[in-house]
Amino acid sequence: MAEHKEKQETGVERTIQAAHDEQDSLVLPEVDVEQDDEQPNEAELALVSTIFAEQFEILEVIGKGGMSVVYRAKDQYLRQDVAIKILHRNLTYDQTSPRRFQQEAATALSLAHPNIVRVRSFGITNGIPYMVMDLLEGTPYADAIKKQKESMPVPLVLHIFSQVCAGLAHAHSRGVVHRDIKPSNLMLVECDGDSHFVKILDFGIAKVLPQNGERISRLTQTGEIFGSPLYMCPEQWSGKAVDMRSDVYSLGCVLYEAIQGKPPHYSPNVFETMHAHLMEIPDPLLIPGMVP
Repeated sequence: MAEHKEKQETGVERTIQAAHDEQDSLVLPEVDVEQDDEQPNEAELALVSTIFAEQFEILEVIGKGGMSVVYRAKDQYLRQDVAIKILHRNLTYDQTSPRRFQQEAATALSLAHPNIVRVRSFGITNGIPYMVMDLLEGTPYADAIKKQKESMPVPLVLHIFSQVCAGLAHAHSRGVVHRDIKPSNLMLVECDGDSHFVKILDFGIAKVLPQNGERISRLTQTGEIFGSPLYMCPEQWSGKAVDMRSDVYSLGCVLYEAIQGKPPHYSPNVFETMHAHLMEIPDPLLIPGMVP
């Protein structure tokens, strides 16, 4: 037994050392739930008040991530406000990023579920890929849990996460693995009097599993690590192949945080967090009125 544990720990140390040696392959190098709160630069702000793709009046920046900027815009033809996600200009010069962005759009367009944000269309203008999505007015789930002084009430947790499960089940039935389930990729919107209606966002690093013998082009290299450190499954940390169970693990981490008030594993150091996910058992959940 001791020998097995020693071998397991040695394997973990090799994984951590490999991550140290290839830090560039980590999409999110720091453990921070709010990795997407980057400020727009001058070039990105310069698009505001202009007409984009001869159809959309850019109104304001509403979000920014590692690959793209999201704007609120007015569709000049349909007279509707929409969200436009535009690939960072500096990423248009490599071959992989535009293809990944296009794959995200194609993946999202293949999904049609009330709990998944709807992508309306995809296009390229002046060499810059973009996608048009429904504009969501609501509260990011990440902000909602920050406002909670303690853990969320269990009935509310059940209401929210039953919807997340429904949306993921739809994606999985289409062979799509999200790979980045985390609080900031869930939005709470108003729908038919329900102020906690869930929309799953950002299929930017989603993986499409082959179906019925078809072949899917590879846009990642073996060993590349994608996801958000606080919620990544051990297989993601190890750079191994993932399937639907990866989303289930990440969802479990987010659910644990909702009930416990903190993620199952947390360290300010990304590699310590990796070790915890691979080797440590989190504290048991403490739910009022229930025995752990």
